[in-house]
Amino acid sequence: MRDPAGTRSHPSGLPPSGSATRCIGWGRQAEMKFPHDYPYSPPSFRFLTKMWHPNIYDSGDVCISILHPPVDDPRSGELASERWNPTQSVRYG
Repeated sequence: MRDPAGTRSHPSGLPPSGSATRCIGWGRQAEMKFPHDYPYSPPSFRFLTKMWHPNIYDSGDVCISILHPPVDDPRSGELASERWNPTQSVRYG
């Protein structure tokens, strides 16, 4: 989406591309970052609070199919349809 001046703008209700949003809830803190080409590329999500979960790396980065770029990768075991696509969105609350 571009404004009349030609700069990139963001849809109403979403943070500007490239920005980070911090969430606090359930006693945990997390950060979501939106790439400059959002919604064509997925946001990244990581927990700032240390925890153990099979889908959370030591760095706090979350590893789930829906947050992976929509490329074919036969070694991943994921179908491209399980990955991010631009029709998906992010909402809080």
